[in-house]
Amino acid sequence: MRHRCAVLGSLLLLADAYAQTGTELGDRETKLHATAGQTLLAFARSAEGNKMFARAKTCYEALLRDYDPDHKPAAAALAAPGREWTDQGTPAQQRTVEQAWSVVCKKLAPLHRELGLAMVAADDLVRGPHHLQLCLAYDPADRAAHEALGHESFRGVHGTHEQIAFCKRFEAIEQKGKELAAATYEPAALPVDQAPIEFRNARLAVQGARTRQWKVWTTSAAAETASNAAQWAERAQDLLDFVLCGGPQRRAARIDGKPVAWVGLLRSDAEWQAFFTGNPELMQKLKLTAPPGGESFRFESSQGPAEVFRHPESLDADHIIAHVAMWGFANQHNEGLGQGLVHAMTTLLVGTTLTWFGEEPKTRAGNQKPVARDEKAWDQRLREEIRAGKDWPLVQVPREKLSSYREVVRVKSWSFVRWLMARYPDTWTRALQAIVTAQNPMPEQIEQVFQQEFGLPLPQIEAEWREWARGESALAKATRSGG
Repeated sequence: MRHRCAVLGSLLLLADAYAQTGTELGDRETKLHATAGQTLLAFARSAEGNKMFARAKTCYEALLRDYDPDHKPAAAALAAPGREWTDQGTPAQQRTVEQAWSVVCKKLAPLHRELGLAMVAADDLVRGPHHLQLCLAYDPADRAAHEALGHESFRGVHGTHEQIAFCKRFEAIEQKGKELAAATYEPAALPVDQAPIEFRNARLAVQGARTRQWKVWTTSAAAETASNAAQWAERAQDLLDFVLCGGPQRRAARIDGKPVAWVGLLRSDAEWQAFFTGNPELMQKLKLTAPPGGESFRFESSQGPAEVFRHPESLDADHIIAHVAMWGFANQHNEGLGQGLVHAMTTLLVGTTLTWFGEEPKTRAGNQKPVARDEKAWDQRLREEIRAGKDWPLVQVPREKLSSYREVVRVKSWSFVRWLMARYPDTWTRALQAIVTAQNPMPEQIEQVFQQEFGLPLPQIEAEWREWARGESALAKATRSGG
């Protein structure tokens, strides 16, 4: 009886101790919320004073979401009519705000970490992890918070299972691109007497080569030009097969990715003119009164479906990779995101973004200056737009049509699809298939597709992409996006 009383007394003492701990932790949380509220409000107002309105908006939203849903100053600021929430600060003002934010992070991150660890130790497995996550929001490299949350690591960077899986898949895709760019496919020269009759009719001297699936004929004098072009087509098909989700999509890409019996590479306007005028029966069949415009043309040749191109030899690799991406997948699905895939493919294999499908708008907005067709230039442009709150809204990207495709959309689609392929490797293609451009999908339909295919609201997906695309996070640096 005495023993039972002693045990009961001990349990009561432990319960009382836990209750005191819970009360103390609750008091610490209240004080932390007050400190964070004051700190974030001061930062937001400073950001507004420096005309960094997008940064201020993000801060107001975080204050309401993470600390006080009834915070009147933050709610009033966000509800003010006619507010323009894009950053307009000078470079000096941007630096001032970035430095101020660094001070905020250094102040709030350890407070959340210490409270989170204390709560986890007290078996509060709801609030404790919540504060550890907030710690990481301010300091993504806080190792103690990562370890307490059971996160994994990759190249010295800690993250959730999904984050580390993203890093590994992103690296695997990049490595595959490099591996394939160096691969050889045993090209063989084609006898000149096997050249399509259309070249002979046009009196164009050509050389040909074939690989396992591709035949290429070119007017270039160098013997290796045709074999190089055929190998780039093989490399593009293999990379497309690697990045696409499994099953029917990949099998279809292997067939649809080669819709022609041969490819012809012409090098000048004169050769283009000679090719078509030298084949009057073809012109008549196609109901052409003059050689067609553009840089490529597909037709039914004497040896089956064919496509001829008009571009300098320096564009061969980029041009052929882009067309394989279009033939194998992008051309059959969403146009807005499909162009992101095209540019991702050329970037991964040859580091360029030279081939653009579609037409640019007749007029260009004043703030949409053309940017060099270069990976680093596109990354830099995106980072500047994200920091200013001016990157093209993700919900609008799948609505873009090839008939009027803006450069600002093209750059975002390129970056987002590169991220999407690694973030959702088993499901990313379904979004491109589900959103049919021709039906002019409305924003709410696009949001529904993203929610259904990825299990997260589109704004949350876009925020995660932005954090990576800014190039400053640990994950961005782990994937070399921030390099």
